[in-house]
Amino acid sequence: MNILIANIAIFISLIPWVSFRFLNLDTQPWFIIAVTLFVVLNFKKTASIYIWFSLFLPISAIFIAIIYREFDFLTARAVSSYYAFFIVLLSFYYYRRYVGSALNIIIFSNVLWLVAGLIQVVFGSLALSALVIVRTTEDRGVTGLAPEPTFYGMFLFFISWLLILESELLNKNRRKVYVLLISNFIFILLVAKSAMVVLFIFIALLCYSAVYLFSFKRIVVFCISMTFLGALVYFNTGVFEGSRLYKLVNVLLESPGVIIQKDGSINERASHLYFSIKAFVVGYGFPHGFHSFSEYLVHERDLSNGFFWWGKPENKVMSGVGSIAYELGWGVCFFLVSFFGLLWNKYELKRSIFTVTLLFGLMLSAIPLAFPIIPMIMVSTFFYNQKTNREKNENIRIN
Repeated sequence: MNILIANIAIFISLIPWVSFRFLNLDTQPWFIIAVTLFVVLNFKKTASIYIWFSLFLPISAIFIAIIYREFDFLTARAVSSYYAFFIVLLSFYYYRRYVGSALNIIIFSNVLWLVAGLIQVVFGSLALSALVIVRTTEDRGVTGLAPEPTFYGMFLFFISWLLILESELLNKNRRKVYVLLISNFIFILLVAKSAMVVLFIFIALLCYSAVYLFSFKRIVVFCISMTFLGALVYFNTGVFEGSRLYKLVNVLLESPGVIIQKDGSINERASHLYFSIKAFVVGYGFPHGFHSFSEYLVHERDLSNGFFWWGKPENKVMSGVGSIAYELGWGVCFFLVSFFGLLWNKYELKRSIFTVTLLFGLMLSAIPLAFPIIPMIMVSTFFYNQKTNREKNENIRIN
């Protein structure tokens, strides 16, 4: 029974936007309820100290809400986001340590997401609107089991990362994983058509190249990957023409220095990141709570001489790390301890630099903290580090 609940909880965490139209929200609370039930059933089990550091995030959020005397939907959403990050970390840690690998569930979920995208390509973007709130236009891609094409591409990108980690831990199903990785890449480009996730892929390749700069093999892999990506876009102009991705690439090629100013969506995300971090630095890490960002954003945009111009002012900060720094102030340290503690491995220095740099860099973007795959990747990386540490220690003893 416990294993059944564990499997259901992990599966529901991999479809975080599916609502069956019961609640008019993007991220649904069902996975939070499911993983909480799993944790309650296993409350006597132990976990890494780095997992427990993240518990101080929702505690800090509650404390700040009490200080500001703010008790409304915005406060509830913020607290639940911080709690979701912690509880998914803890539940997936319990699963990996006491149940085993989640690779089969992840593979099944990945296939389900690809099938959902195919259904929308064939029958239209609203074909799955009974399951999930859909927001897209003709010049954008389909959404799969997410509300927007960007979220669809983002999910495929991060589940690919999780697949790699879990397959390395289990050392099996490599062929299935390779097929899924290629499929995910194709779907990101041709089905989701997400400009932001294509940027994620480019950043990942860039970080990979920078960290392994002195490896000839990896430089060759990077060059081949970039050539393949460029050729795919070039020879499929008709597929991309008119899409937002196609327009952004053209702007980038014509005037790369002004891409932030020309594209409204990028401009809005960049302003949220910049001003949230600026508020943290200028305010010496003072927590600003959950109701002041819209006013601060308007004020700072007025002082930017038109550089930051796009987006409706709102109190939801469109940056994962930026939102923690702005809302919780020095409470961001709890996140950083948990983040670096779970991801860093002194025996795998290059891999640790790559993982920490890439994931932290991506979390500066508009990735919500409540997105379940992020803590799953952190936990899988932690167990991968433990595995390599054991192997290193065994080799030392043998020698």
